[in-house]
Amino acid sequence: MRPAVVLAVLAAAFPGCFLLPKPRLAPEQRFGNRPPAENAQEATIWTVTPAAPGQMYFYFDVPVSEVVPRVEPRTTAPGDSARVELLVKGSVPNDCYELESVTETRQARFVDLTLRMRRPQGVPCRTVIRTYRYYHMLRGVFAPGPYVFSANGASRPYEIRLRTMLPRPSSR
Repeated sequence: MRPAVVLAVLAAAFPGCFLLPKPRLAPEQRFGNRPPAENAQEATIWTVTPAAPGQMYFYFDVPVSEVVPRVEPRTTAPGDSARVELLVKGSVPNDCYELESVTETRQARFVDLTLRMRRPQGVPCRTVIRTYRYYHMLRGVFAPGPYVFSANGASRPYEIRLRTMLPRPSSR
């Protein structure tokens, strides 16, 4: 039997299986990928940093403009699950802000991140719009289905679809 016929028969017999090759994702959408900034004004990659001892701070919620879910690519079996990371993007109004903390809560198919930032008291800060990217690996695994991912009020509905890939037929 020809490979194309075999694939057509399998696709008809197992409609839940996705036999198509994985779609090409933009670097920003790829799980685990940290694309470099394209220019000097582009996003700083934020990480949670400890506060300086003895320094007093002002604390604020981080302004978030976009949440991008990124699903672990891999060959899966029916009923399998995947890890998910969120790319959180936004901008802050000066160059003194630092990421203070991130709290993750998950209730059924809703995942919410709360990001807090700090700015030192009594320190002059240069007023400049500074964009950031923050990558957060979510705890646990996620089964296929619809979810809502949220960070400080910015939310994104997203459906996790796992792909089952068949091995390529050998050429003889």
